[in-house]
Order: sequence, then structure tokens, then C-alpha cells
Amino acid sequence: MVGLLLTFTACGGESEATTSTTDAATTSSTTTTVPAPTTTSVAEADVQSEIDWFVAVLNGDELTEPVYEERFADAFRQEVTFADGIKPVLDQFRPAGPYAVVERTGEGAEGEAIIESADGTRIRLVAELDDQGRFAGLLLQPADAPTLDDPPESLEEAFDRLAELGTVGVISAELVGGECVAAAEISPDEPIPLGSVFKLYVLAALGEAILDGQVAWDDEVTIREELKSVPSGVLQDRPAGELVTVREMAELMISISDNTATDHLIDLLGRESVEAIMADYGHSTPELNTPLLSTRELTALKVGPASGLYVQWLDGDEQTRRDLLRQISDITPADLPIGEWTEPIEPDSVEWFASPQDLCRLAIQLSELADAVPEIGEILMVNPGVPPEPDTWDTTWFKGGSEPGLVAAWWVTQVEGSTFVTTGSVVNPEKSFDSEEAILLFAAARDLLAP
Repeated sequence: MVGLLLTFTACGGESEATTSTTDAATTSSTTTTVPAPTTTSVAEADVQSEIDWFVAVLNGDELTEPVYEERFADAFRQEVTFADGIKPVLDQFRPAGPYAVVERTGEGAEGEAIIESADGTRIRLVAELDDQGRFAGLLLQPADAPTLDDPPESLEEAFDRLAELGTVGVISAELVGGECVAAAEISPDEPIPLGSVFKLYVLAALGEAILDGQVAWDDEVTIREELKSVPSGVLQDRPAGELVTVREMAELMISISDNTATDHLIDLLGRESVEAIMADYGHSTPELNTPLLSTRELTALKVGPASGLYVQWLDGDEQTRRDLLRQISDITPADLPIGEWTEPIEPDSVEWFASPQDLCRLAIQLSELADAVPEIGEILMVNPGVPPEPDTWDTTWFKGGSEPGLVAAWWVTQVEGSTFVTTGSVVNPEKSFDSEEAILLFAAARDLLAP
């Protein structure tokens, strides 16, 4: 398990719609004496007692920075800092408390528990201890996946309900003989905004570079201040100069839509390589993404001191746009007031684009690439988005993306030797809509394809 603590906040190029949200938190008058840190071996580790200790912290016990350093592994704390990582998580989860453990599985160094609050909020807590008995991994997520009160009964109904939220481009198809055979579709050949779904093209370019021997998964990339981005991810909180493997960056880019990881990989591969892979992988209008925006550049065109330049971006030719990117190259995450980005800002025009058919062809190409570079498939399976019902699919690949006024989704699913794709986006440049409803409708369409 990755040494991260995830709270299912949205994260994407901007923010990503995944399984996605919980407002759970907890406060309590309960007090528990914090045990002294141990030097337990993995064989003697008691993960359930450590889970109990953490639940007590969720229930109001004080967690000081020295105790945090004692109870959590160094690598974990590098990714989840005390002030900007663990404390906001506690602030998020505490108001729904107190919590009680209602189910447990696992022992020794790895285990999990279902905790339930007084108001019925249920959270799955998964923990892994290192050889000193410290938390090396800790995952918090909703124990019960979000659901629609009235799920659609057909693909057409799912698509019609998406169209009530905004403009839709979508396809649900089976991959047969290297072709996308649509079961239902809306505007399948029209370009749609992608949000962080564009990161699939970065992954494709990386996979090809791996295949060609230009890059290796264990190559190390130096975090650079000028390549840090916001808002989603964890690498922006790590110090400049730290080394991160290509494999970790790729996993973070896809699983939690880490924008800083994405921009470092674009820099490593070269912007032009990602632009070229779009054409190579069947994108019908790759010029829409030339020059390719990094996540920081897209955000800078929407909020902050350079946001007025988006008009020139929209009106400019390729050279004008490349000149604009040079103009904003010194903008840092500190210059970007993400908290002000609460309403749609050109979600249908300042974006990355591809048609639903383009994204279906991308699924075909990535499947072929994963045959040669199996790590590609492993990375795409880390986060399934909205979890399907058990036994629905044998494998699930997912990437999503969102910003105010936009939700995009891409799923590739397999069962009994057949492969299916559901992909598209819904966009409303006039007003924000319920992103959870949108992603659940896309997921419902995904599962309605199951034979």
C-alpha cells in the first residue's frame, strides 16, 4: 500500500471525480492515553491496536507533531506532512464522531477496520505498519460506495440524465476486432473537454518511452519548484530536490491525479512527445491540444495574475499560444488562488480535448501497450473510480477528471474475455452541477454494459 493518507477529496487536473467524496469527520470528548512508540518487529506488530489508537485520535485525542513523528514512518510523513497533511484530515473527519470500530480484518503488520460514527457515517480504514510498528500506509475511504437513489435502467436513460446537467459527449461500446462497436452514444465524433482524463495520453507517451528504452520505471526524477502544480496530489508538498521514481510519479498521476507528478512527467518526456502520441494513438484533431498545456499552465489561465490571458489563448494560433506559455512560465502555485475557483471558468474552451471515439481508440491502443508494458495496466487498475458491484467485471481501468462545470470519465472493463469502454464528459459553462451525480451516472452506464 502506498504510504499515503487519502480522504477522497476530488482530485484531477483541477479536481478529479472518482468514488469521490466524504464529508465525514469527528469530534469527541473521549480521551485515551497515547501509548509510547514501539520497536515491534513485523511478526509482533499489532495493527489492530494501532488502528484503535488512530480511532482515538479521530475521536478527539490530541496528536502533537512529536507523537506524529514517532508513530508514522519517515516516508509516510514525507508525503503527508503534519500541518498540511494529517491535521486537515483530522479536521475533515472529526465533526461526524465519535467513531466506533464495528468490523475488523487482518492482524500483524496489515489490517483494516470499518468504523462507524454516531450519525451512521461508515469509513473503511486500512493500515500497514513498518518493521518498527509505525504507520507506513493509512487509507481512509467511504465504507459504502455512493449510489444513485434511482439508478437508470438503460444506457439511453443514463445519457439523458447526464444531458440534463449540461452538454454531453459519450460512448459506451464493446471493443471487437480492434474497433469500437457502440451500444449507445451521443456526439461520439465531437471534441469534448477532458479535465484530467488527458493524463492518459501522458501515460501512453511514458509507456512508449519505456518500451523504446528511453526511460525506465526505476529512473529517478528530481522534484523542481518550477514544475510544482495545484491543487490535487501530494508531490507539491515535498521539498524541491527530492528524488521520485518514474513509476511512483505515474501511479500518483493516475490514481490520485497528482498534477505535480503530471507536469514533471510532461517535462521528462517533452511536451512534443505527448502531442505526437495523440496523433499516433488515433486522436482525430490533435491540433486542439497544440501546444499541450501543463496542469499548472491551465490553472494559471483560469485563476491568478495571468487569468486574463485566456482570451488571447482562445484567439491565438499555435505560435501565439507558445509565446503565452513562455509569458506565464514564472507563475508558481503560490500565485494561484485555487480557493476562488468555485464556478465554471471556460470549462468548454480552455481545456484539453478529444472526442469520445478518440478516447475509445485510446483504450484500444493502451490495451495493446499494456500487453508489452504490463505496468501500464497495473497503474490503471489502482483506482477503479466508482467501485462496481462484486463479480461485475474481472478488471477495471479508470481515469476521471473535473473542474467546476465539468466532469469527465474513462473506464475500460473486462469480463469473460470481452472488453468494454464507457467514456465521455458533461460540461456546463454557465453553472456548476452535482459532480457526484454525474460520475455515478457515467458509472451506471459502465455497468449497464455488463453481459
